[in-house]
Amino acid sequence: MSNLDVNQSESRGFHYGWINIGVLLLVMSVSHGIISAGIPVFDARILAELNISRGALKFRDFIQIISAGLSGLAIGYAVARIPPRWITVSGLLALAVALLGYGLAPNVATIYALHVLLGFCYASVHVVIVVIFVSQWFTTHRGLAIGLALSGTSLGSAVFPQIGVALTSVLDWREAIKWLAVFPLAMAPIAAIALRSRLPSAAGHQDGSSESTSSAPSARAVDYRMVGVLGIAVFGVFYSASGFIAHTFLHLKDQGFNDQTAATGLTIVFIMGLIGKIAAGVAGDAWGTRPVWQGHQGILIASGVLLVTIQPAWFWIALVALGLGWAGCYTLTQVVLTDMFAGPSLGKLIGWFIVFEAVGAGSGSWLTGVLFDAFGSYSIPFMINTALLLVSFTACFFLPKRR
Repeated sequence: MSNLDVNQSESRGFHYGWINIGVLLLVMSVSHGIISAGIPVFDARILAELNISRGALKFRDFIQIISAGLSGLAIGYAVARIPPRWITVSGLLALAVALLGYGLAPNVATIYALHVLLGFCYASVHVVIVVIFVSQWFTTHRGLAIGLALSGTSLGSAVFPQIGVALTSVLDWREAIKWLAVFPLAMAPIAAIALRSRLPSAAGHQDGSSESTSSAPSARAVDYRMVGVLGIAVFGVFYSASGFIAHTFLHLKDQGFNDQTAATGLTIVFIMGLIGKIAAGVAGDAWGTRPVWQGHQGILIASGVLLVTIQPAWFWIALVALGLGWAGCYTLTQVVLTDMFAGPSLGKLIGWFIVFEAVGAGSGSWLTGVLFDAFGSYSIPFMINTALLLVSFTACFFLPKRR
């Protein structure tokens, strides 16, 4: 279907934008699901075969997330010249190559190199790409469209741990991880055919309504003190949540659970994340973004306290809280940034905050592993994560109240 056909279909009442959202949801399910939750189920076998520490292995997450942040910044500039669907397709093909390479990796250095590539794969269908498609196709229902697309991350992360464990039950981990490449290879042609950008001539007649340029947010002067305060809040949330989630599978294994049960723990986190993203959006509309954002930080703090207790009876409640808290914080952080810095500087600040979020998340995953190696358990690193969440929660009280 050509862009002209798409626009003609739109004029007849068919909103092709929802097809784009559905495809983005599926692509994110595959790409983010495999990268965020599919690969970690192989960690115990990788640690044993390569004879490396957890800190050394989890340094790959730091590399990957930094690569994703920088790739996201680069993609933000590249989409002016490259159609976003081709960026997404290239990310899917690169993911297949990375998974095949993972199955052949002889050492941890090779894994680090692969996670540089996986960072690009993650960014190739993430916030920047989703926002571009939504801005092209929607003037109303943008929140719903973005929420549905981003929910693919949670959906895929709930499914792929189970697929990974099922594969390892019949295959060596190296063969199992190669088989995961089938999913991005199958998804690539679908994305190439179905994802479509909107012709500029169709702008202003989307989703059955028009939007005047006069409704755009007014310019606001950037208060860089508030950038610093918000940076503290964002860093603590992304560092801590990443530290908890990246080590959930290994933490459950340490408590004596088998692979299937540990994978189920990850699935619980991401199913609750799927619910949490929708709930956070609805609650934010009803009660205001800022208080709901802090409320989800409180849920994250509660999950950290429960995980620190190292009581198996509390694990499942902790994992439910972890999924709900992180999903709400992740979704509403972007809304808070928009609220704080709406105006001509928004794009630049969002781009740099994406990099900053990546630094926090990558550091949390890596340093939690380093601290585990130093202390022999997750008690101290999880306490530090919880303390950082308390700092973030407190920092929010120093932010100005803005609509």
